[in-house]
Amino acid sequence: MIKWTHEPDCTWSGRDEAGNTYHSPANKETVTVTLKDGRTGFGWTAEEAKAAAEFEPLDPAAIQQPDLALAQRIVDFLNSLLEHDRPTIAALLANRVPCSRQLADHPTVQVAVQHGGYHVGLLGLLNGLCGTYEDQTGPIGAIFEKDEDNPQKFHFLTTFQILQPRKSSTAQG
Repeated sequence: MIKWTHEPDCTWSGRDEAGNTYHSPANKETVTVTLKDGRTGFGWTAEEAKAAAEFEPLDPAAIQQPDLALAQRIVDFLNSLLEHDRPTIAALLANRVPCSRQLADHPTVQVAVQHGGYHVGLLGLLNGLCGTYEDQTGPIGAIFEKDEDNPQKFHFLTTFQILQPRKSSTAQG
């Protein structure tokens, strides 16, 4: 249970028995949370904050480099499906659904912020299964052909392939 204190600036602050701290505007509908393990969340509902406080994060040291053998099997499978029904696979790839902050905070699943919320798609889940590089990117990529009339637009899914990690901007060479 959160013990709330009304602050002079008309906001609320609180602390629960586990040592997590909370800060909220006057209505207490959304909160900023600092969990005792250092994780922070902004704009959470009270329910999301409680769920996050109870959620044990994965140990970053336990997250290894991507399983490239698994990623290659997935790439081969997806490419074989393109031969059977490219439009369906492209549509599945393009479809993203809203997801929770807890899924967005998962250390390997690739989640995008779109339309004011978190969204995940098939490729984000498959990359999550394989793991991530140190730069937090996944090993599986979808390659699209550019639209000749509009170079900013990609319209044709050509293939899936294994991606290499991005080069660090601090790397010297």
